[in-house]
Amino acid sequence: MITIEMQDAAKQEQEDRKVFRRVFGTEDGKNILTWILNECGYYSQDPKDIDPLLISFCNRLLGKTGILHPSNLYEDVTVRIENSNDRDLELIINVGKEGGNS
Repeated sequence: MITIEMQDAAKQEQEDRKVFRRVFGTEDGKNILTWILNECGYYSQDPKDIDPLLISFCNRLLGKTGILHPSNLYEDVTVRIENSNDRDLELIINVGKEGGNS
């Protein structure tokens, strides 16, 4: 059963998301959000570099923007797959091909 308190909390969260989207929706905001996630080790694949508290903070921050929440997981994965690329590997593979550097 959804209570009035739950509805009020959802309305407040919706208002918060508008603020977070406005702040992080700018070019500077996107750069700062990327920096925060990177500094917290959000993208790390090495378990020794992962602090569960920082990852939890990052997930909360992404939740406050509406990027990450249980009803949005499929859409989040879809966009990540659509944005996937090999730039990281191409930089390694192509080193030395143009200038003779190796």
